[in-house]
Amino acid sequence: MKKTSSKITGMLVLAMLVMSSCNIFDSGSKSSGTEPLGGELSEMGAVGNTFTAPINGTFEIIAREGDISTLQATATISNPAHLAILGQIQSPNLQVNGNQVTLRERLRITSKGIQNVSEDGKKQISLVEYGAKKGDKYKLKGQRGTTERTVTRVSSEDDYFWGWMYIKTIQIEEKTNYLPGISKVVYYANHRFGLVGVDIHFEDGSDMLMNVYSSN
Repeated sequence: MKKTSSKITGMLVLAMLVMSSCNIFDSGSKSSGTEPLGGELSEMGAVGNTFTAPINGTFEIIAREGDISTLQATATISNPAHLAILGQIQSPNLQVNGNQVTLRERLRITSKGIQNVSEDGKKQISLVEYGAKKGDKYKLKGQRGTTERTVTRVSSEDDYFWGWMYIKTIQIEEKTNYLPGISKVVYYANHRFGLVGVDIHFEDGSDMLMNVYSSN
């Protein structure tokens, strides 16, 4: 399978996050995986925690109110075409200033999993639930369609290479129709380390797997 460059994918990660959130939290009805997770607060959601991934940018938790953390992503985008794509996205969570792009995303990160949370805190959808079983679905109907995430695999052995070791993962697949050129996104999560990988699949058959590391 063909691979794309991490710089291109970095821009698309930002675009995907923004457009995914816009679609999820447009007016819609509740469905599965949309109740607050509960559980103990995770240090991954603590203010000052940072995440690293192979893109030209930074990810940092800049605020936490109750059980909801605000993740801020910043990146330098030099490609005019990529900037133009981001500039067309209408979202209060995205700012484009010259070639500097800033995104804010609200997340619930607990001992039970990770959820995307709407700006008013009234809606959420699970990205991963650590007690998940294969076939579990997290669905929320939005104005632009239904966001559906499906647990496609729960490993019983340490078979995902992450950092310097192999770990068990939960694999969650999200089909996309809101970002041209991308067919689906596959998330990899671990009950101890949280989100550990994102694999973006493009319509031309290429994909880009990026491991994610939390400092906490």
